[in-house]
Amino acid sequence: MHRIDTDTRDIDEHGAGKDGFTEGDPGQGVAPTDFSADWCDAVQEEIANVIESTGTALDKNDNTQLQAAIETRVDTYNGARTRNVLVDPLVARPVSAGDWTVQVPGSDYDFTWESGADGGRIVVPLNEILRTGVGLNAVQALVKPGAARGAGNRVSITFYIATVDFDGPTYVSLATAELPGSVSEDDGTTNEQVIGLVVDGPVDRENERLFAVIQAGADAGTNKDQILALMVEFDDPGPRNH
Repeated sequence: MHRIDTDTRDIDEHGAGKDGFTEGDPGQGVAPTDFSADWCDAVQEEIANVIESTGTALDKNDNTQLQAAIETRVDTYNGARTRNVLVDPLVARPVSAGDWTVQVPGSDYDFTWESGADGGRIVVPLNEILRTGVGLNAVQALVKPGAARGAGNRVSITFYIATVDFDGPTYVSLATAELPGSVSEDDGTTNEQVIGLVVDGPVDRENERLFAVIQAGADAGTNKDQILALMVEFDDPGPRNH
């Protein structure tokens, strides 16, 4: 794209280096601005490219195509996009000292969590990861159980929502905030595997505290469980001003 650059342009009409058009003034000997083929082509192609970039063919009889193309681009930009975020090990917090510890083997910064107590728990505060309005999809952990265990004694992940009402005022504590059916545990082997929860709903950081809690196996103080990575998946509805 370029501004009009014919000899009869109005120099600096829109500011320094921003020439424009003039209707001319015959009484003062000022000629009206001439068009040029390259300027007309530039304007045409700039507009046509926006329309055609949406997969729309130009239609001589439709004068709303540019508007429609811009609206399509805005909707696409603001539309929900699925994002996966790996959680920093330092974000997760053991419920009690020694439940889980962050391990840094060697000097390769290969962070993992390792269990330090039987049934020890680690809390992932999702409010610190997600912003209001996103649609939380899933919380997943890549784990390596320290032993093969029976159901109910394995590495597990549970999702909680604690609601707060300052107008009430009321607070639903974590003890009663566990969502029904929100527990996932390992498959009873010592293989590296993914355990996780599928969650459906927008995050309300103003009135809810959201947590994922990972609990080590029943004998994890001896048979060390490991969390190799933790990921939160969510739909981002697009840019916002906060």
